[in-house]
Amino acid sequence: MKRLLLVIFILLTFYSCKKEDEKDWVYCNDCTYVNWLGEYKGDGALFTEYNPDETKKVQVNMEISELDEDSWKIEVSSDNNFIISFYGLKASDGYYYDLAGTSKEIHLTLYRNGEEYKISGNAKVYRTIGDSVVLNKSVSFDVYR
Repeated sequence: MKRLLLVIFILLTFYSCKKEDEKDWVYCNDCTYVNWLGEYKGDGALFTEYNPDETKKVQVNMEISELDEDSWKIEVSSDNNFIISFYGLKASDGYYYDLAGTSKEIHLTLYRNGEEYKISGNAKVYRTIGDSVVLNKSVSFDVYR
C-alpha cells in the first residue's frame, strides 16, 4: 500500500510539473483591432475534397492589413495549395473573429503571451454542385507574430 501511494505521489509530481518551453497563451480579451494587424507564420493542416481521407501538413502565412477606418483584409496562404483573401469589417474589441459567406468562411481566435501573439483558426472554401454546397478546401492553423 505504501508503494502504491509513493508511485501515485511521484506520478502526480511529474504530471504537475510544467515544461519549460510550454507557453502560457491566454485569450486576448483586452485586445483591439490594432493587435490583430500584422504578418503571421506557422503550421497547419490542409484538407481537400480530392483526398478526403487525408490531411496534409503545410506552412501557413497570414496577413491582416487595414484597408480603411472600418475594414480590413485577411489573406491566408499555404504552400501554393491554398490562397484566399477575406474583406470585412474590423473586429470589435475581443479575441475572436468570424466572417462567413456563401463560398468561403474564416474563424479566428487571438491569444497573447506577453508581447507575442498567436492566432488559431480555420479557413474554408466551398463550391456548388447542383443544389448542394460542398467543402472544397479547408486549412486549420496556428500562426504566430
